[in-house]
Amino acid sequence: MLSPRPARSELRDYYPKEYYAYQAPAPTAPRHRSGLAGRMRDAVRNQVLRDLGYSTPPASGLARLLVPALVPLFRTRGTYGLGIRFPRAVEGGRALDVGCGNGAYLSYLKRHGWHVEGVDLSEAAARSADGAFGIPVRVGAFDELAFARAEYDWVHMSHVIEHLPDPVASLARVFDLLKPGGALYIETPNAESFSLPFCGEFWFPWEAPRHLFVFTPSTLVAALERRGFVVRVMRSRAFQGLYAWEDTYRREHTLGVRLQSRPALSPSAHPRAWLLTGAAGLMRLVRPLSGDILECVAHKPGAAA
Repeated sequence: MLSPRPARSELRDYYPKEYYAYQAPAPTAPRHRSGLAGRMRDAVRNQVLRDLGYSTPPASGLARLLVPALVPLFRTRGTYGLGIRFPRAVEGGRALDVGCGNGAYLSYLKRHGWHVEGVDLSEAAARSADGAFGIPVRVGAFDELAFARAEYDWVHMSHVIEHLPDPVASLARVFDLLKPGGALYIETPNAESFSLPFCGEFWFPWEAPRHLFVFTPSTLVAALERRGFVVRVMRSRAFQGLYAWEDTYRREHTLGVRLQSRPALSPSAHPRAWLLTGAAGLMRLVRPLSGDILECVAHKPGAAA
């Protein structure tokens, strides 16, 4: 945990209107491609979504023959690159994104029938989400806003839990908001990542003073289980650009100035970055939870309504 840390009254000051997550979202509608390539892409996506319980048109003609072989290769792309962040279909499902930023994530769920809602500290983010996607966003701190109990089927917290002043209490709140059988997705930095000892104080996910807590796989599981969750998926992945940020921070520390172009990997740092990136990939084969970012899905026990 970060110590000392900003007072609660000061936290908003570290999320200015130009904070990256609040910027106007890029269009999220799939690019239209005509011809065979376009039909194949649509057929694969439809099959991936159908496997998750969504109602989509079946493939026809040549696509019907090729889709079974292509789905395993493009399963993540079939969910718009979201992977396990894209939930299984729930009839009349309700989803809440805590720390929703500009609403881009929720726009994909809304497109496929979910009733969506966001929470964020930023009024600018709320305006962006509403203006771009018509998504309602409650403005304020998650632990200070009023919600009905057992209201949601899916709660999404991507790079949020590390920002919360009392993450275990916030998990208890999420547990109350979920319906029986509902699920929570968490994405957060990994304090047991392979890269951390090499980056030291220049490890990008420290992000002081915005990150108040950083979890290991075991402490994240312990926090979830303490609040009644059952962890179903825990995995890790690399953080793209990690060593570019490390090199940028090191040079800024030495020079005492903020570089205009950031992150930027200096030519002399390339060999080390390539070597460590390759070693990290090999390490994940031995220790799957040694990546920079943890991805977790946890369920509230009980049968879905």
